[in-house]
Amino acid sequence: MTQALREALRVVHPHTLPGIRAAAASVRRGGAALVENVWTAAEASAATHAVVGRPRGLLAGYIGGANPRSMRTDNTFDVGAPRSATLLQHQELQYLNTSVRGLGLWCPRAEPGAVPTLLSSTRNASLRVEPTDMGRRLAREGVMYTRWLPTATSPAPIYSTWQATFGTDCRHTAAGIASALGLRCAWQSCGGVLTVARCSAFERDPADGAQLLFTSMADSASWFDSWPGLAHLHAAHSQEELATGTFRPLQMFYGAGTPLSPDDASCLTDAHQRETLPVDWRSGLLLLIDNHRTGHGRGSCSSDLARELRVVLGATFKRSPPPILPSEVHEKN
Repeated sequence: MTQALREALRVVHPHTLPGIRAAAASVRRGGAALVENVWTAAEASAATHAVVGRPRGLLAGYIGGANPRSMRTDNTFDVGAPRSATLLQHQELQYLNTSVRGLGLWCPRAEPGAVPTLLSSTRNASLRVEPTDMGRRLAREGVMYTRWLPTATSPAPIYSTWQATFGTDCRHTAAGIASALGLRCAWQSCGGVLTVARCSAFERDPADGAQLLFTSMADSASWFDSWPGLAHLHAAHSQEELATGTFRPLQMFYGAGTPLSPDDASCLTDAHQRETLPVDWRSGLLLLIDNHRTGHGRGSCSSDLARELRVVLGATFKRSPPPILPSEVHEKN
């Protein structure tokens, strides 16, 4: 864990104008910041947007394949995952070609001892991954994120439907939104759709230009290892299997479409999970996160100790284009 992130979380800033300015400096310096005595969704949104900017366009709300979640008030969103599910370390909206520079996690209420959020340094994860064969392959090919989105009337176990994902019941409108997000769609005769996005596995930190890992196994079938109703399903090994709707509804491949080996998947998971820093929640606490430099996740909320978290998205940015594959060069020639 970088010392800068540890230092950033040792100070809890007051919810005042000078406190918000100090929190912004902490995010720039260490990748995260804590602000206390934030009691309303409007305050949480205003503070987050003051520090990490305001989202624009389609990503002003979750769209394109996120956990099923609803907007509450003042642009705050539910986490959208079952309490019992472990959430692997990840960067927000890493599975799209447009993402966010930062986000806020706000806690309206929490009982002492409730499960903490875990933060990790993507700089450290990058240093672990880049020298490996897997890291070189990720840099050479990028990653391919695939999602199975059944129709709302599907009898199969459902993670999210295309109607919920794209916010419409119109297939034509959904296809247009998907295209705007850089997603390719393969509609199936059963009414469901397979979405495919090729993304870069690395992004440059705007602060210092460092090349940082911007992918994790959180957008693979591993996301459902402890997910009720989906954990019993097998992982798909191809897009064709995923499109049958009988496998776990997410899978991640190398950019050319080859599955990650179990060793590669384990290496990528370990790079993020090996060293994490817990943030213990209490009511009125706001956690501000730099989405380039800091990953987040959590363990299972297996106890009865309640906590409520809401998410506030920051400014959007257009991600680096995925690497050009040799097959694409041949097609152009």
